[in-house]
Amino acid sequence: MKIKKAKLKNRLEGALSKRMHTGVHIKKIKDVQIIEAPSRNFHIARLTISFRKESSDKNERLNLILKRLKSNPPKTDFSGVSDDREVDKLPAYTRRLFEYLQGPINNGREGGNLVRFYGQEGNELYEEDAGDISMERLFIEKTPNTKLLEDLIQTIAIAHFRWAENINPYMNELYDLRLKKEENFLNKLHDNLDVILEYFGKHLKNSEKDILSKLFLGIDEYFKDPDFSIFTRIIHSDLHLGHIFLRYNDKKFSSIKNMSKNELSKYNPEIKIIDLSAMRIGPQTFDLVDILKHPAAINCNEYPTQNSQRGLIEDLLRKYIIKKSESWLEVHHTEPRNGIEIKSDLEFHPLFYVSNIYRDIRAAANGISVIANPKNKGLYEIYKKLNPKYHIYPRWYLADLGETLRYLMSDKFENSFKNYINHELLEQSFSILKGHLHELEEDPILISKEIVNY
Repeated sequence: MKIKKAKLKNRLEGALSKRMHTGVHIKKIKDVQIIEAPSRNFHIARLTISFRKESSDKNERLNLILKRLKSNPPKTDFSGVSDDREVDKLPAYTRRLFEYLQGPINNGREGGNLVRFYGQEGNELYEEDAGDISMERLFIEKTPNTKLLEDLIQTIAIAHFRWAENINPYMNELYDLRLKKEENFLNKLHDNLDVILEYFGKHLKNSEKDILSKLFLGIDEYFKDPDFSIFTRIIHSDLHLGHIFLRYNDKKFSSIKNMSKNELSKYNPEIKIIDLSAMRIGPQTFDLVDILKHPAAINCNEYPTQNSQRGLIEDLLRKYIIKKSESWLEVHHTEPRNGIEIKSDLEFHPLFYVSNIYRDIRAAANGISVIANPKNKGLYEIYKKLNPKYHIYPRWYLADLGETLRYLMSDKFENSFKNYINHELLEQSFSILKGHLHELEEDPILISKEIVNY
């Protein structure tokens, strides 16, 4: 990507003037740095500008991220599954998302924890620079922090509520632009499993395909159950820990890395969420799975067993629902007299774990495609620089898939799936998958210890 400062200055002045509702004059653009980011759609650069508003004689400074749409972005995801959204509408779609989520006037003051948006000109977007401390990077280097994970889940609870409230009046316009409902789970499960099996050189018998087709059809129908419409809202749809950034004032990762854990625990960092361009309508559990079922999410020293990790996850899910309920009550000026009671018949935990099956297969396939597909060689080199342990991730997701299937086969979930999925089908499917993919029998906790620097 080439950046011509004179032309960029003109574009930025136009974008910032629209966004700030006053004339903006840029004095200087400096510290321009091209970022090697694992984005299939955008070239990305970091820069600093000094500027002055017409209504002020004071110079101000902004640290910005410039995102420029690539000339021929792919129309598939990492695993080659077709994406039916028009890529050329992505900048306008992202701008509208930011404006509706944050408001066109306040520039993000009511936008929760999303990075602030500073405008769009043509195929370029200008966003707040969230820094270089992603939660994934921090957790791998300094071990997972349970308090930060809890803060993040409660942040997402508020965000999910706000996103739905703010976006609803504009859904038709967003549908016309690019917004789609997350669906075709049956086809995507088949396509992604094919990617995984092909990588390992495995082939299913017709009888095995029939059984897995029944499971995938059951998952597809389960997600469409009307009882879950309460949780089908706008979601980030790619909310792994690499898209969560932490602001420790103006500190960079290099200084954070050298701090002791005790010193680091004294800070209360601001949470920033990046990369809205994948937003869709879907089960909110997808975002929660992406966060909580991540190779670096849970501290294996504090939670050394599957039972203890499940206990933490389910405690965080309860806190998520309570926080989201509190957000609704606050907005509607309602105060409960005897606390908040969460109805057990919502079956939120089963929905989370069925979402877990879908996202594990998706994440494993995406990781394998980045690693193994020659078309993604450049992206894989970037991933390896950012995270030298990335090649281990597909193993972790397959091991977590095995652990999740075993958990769903327990008596706890015997009557949880409304006849869409039964225990016999889960047992048969697990037996087939582990027969071809021994990674399903590995312990994800041990794999996490290979990834995180304890």
